[in-house]
Parts: sequence; C-alpha cells; structure tokens
Amino acid sequence: MILASLLGALQVFVLGPNLREARIHGLESGAIRSLRRLSLVQSLYRERHPEVRYGSVSELIQAGLLTPAEAQPEGYQLELRRGPDPHFCWAAIATPHTGSLARRHFATDVSGVIHYREQPYVFRPEGSLDLPLRPLTPDG
Repeated sequence: MILASLLGALQVFVLGPNLREARIHGLESGAIRSLRRLSLVQSLYRERHPEVRYGSVSELIQAGLLTPAEAQPEGYQLELRRGPDPHFCWAAIATPHTGSLARRHFATDVSGVIHYREQPYVFRPEGSLDLPLRPLTPDG
C-alpha cells in the first residue's frame, strides 16, 4: 500500500503533465471498458439463464462471458452487486485503487448507462447506487 502511494507520487514528478494525463486517461478508459463489457455480458447471461437473469462476477467468469482481467481493470477495483431480487436489479462500480493516478469513480447498472464522479459511489442496501449520478458523455 505504501509502495503504491510512493510509486504514484513518483509518477507525478517524473512524468510530464501530458504523459501523466495520458496515463490517467488510459486507466479510466480501462475501467469504462470493463463496465461496458459487464453490462453486455449481463444481458447475455440473462438470455442464457432466465431463471436467474443476472450473474455475479464469478458466475459471469465461470460462464466464459467475462475474463478475470475484465473483472479487475488496471488501477481500479470493480465491484458488482445484485439486488435482493437478482431478476430485476444489478449495479457495478469501479473505484480507483489507493495510490492510483486515476481520479474518477465510475458506475453502471441494469440501464447500461455509465456514470462518473470524483467521490466514491456507495451501494444502497437493495443493491442500487447512491445519487447523484453524472452520465458519461462522448466528451468524457
């Protein structure tokens, strides 16, 4: 943990502003790709398993729909929760690792819309996400 923080601080000073921003963009793009992939594979899983509808990360990996790398994008922790009735609800968040250059937190849910903000997302007890959400636009 301390080493990761030191490496992150070292990157700030060693990398120029443009390289640093490119690295941040790369990490955040990876998190967004993982959430988009997760939304897609949840739809595929729902078609294959109508009795359950939505899968956990381990079920999606076991079904061959998601790879372990997609489930853990570089610089981020991906977390998926299903609601009390997994037939109708799921949500996922991508939180930057401590010491990571990444700054934004990302989230998606059964709607497939990806949202972001600077503060962490929190799951509600029923599995939905706390608000407010900011949809990700093509401008980022």
